[in-house]
Amino acid sequence: MESKLQKIFEKPYIEAQRARGDEYLWEKFREYYNKNEYTYSKDTFVNDFSIVYKEITGKELVKDKVYYVKKLDIGKGLSRGETSTNYWLNTVIPYIQDSMKKCKQK
Repeated sequence: MESKLQKIFEKPYIEAQRARGDEYLWEKFREYYNKNEYTYSKDTFVNDFSIVYKEITGKELVKDKVYYVKKLDIGKGLSRGETSTNYWLNTVIPYIQDSMKKCKQK
């Protein structure tokens, strides 16, 4: 059975001001949620997501950081391999939370 997070990460990554590696990190999250069962809890979601972020990147998900992650260094451009924590904290997490609320309302 496909989880709601798997469905969310099947969608193309969210365009926003972001570092180039964020697109590839989105794919890493897709792979993670396809391999791992995840039960969403609004009380623990941000903490749980931060743990997965650290598992994938080796970095803490704290605001105002741009990290270089070698396994995200794919493609071209100055910011390749970089991930912006503000993108994940301010765009992706609220998007997922909103999408999950909409799924529950249906």
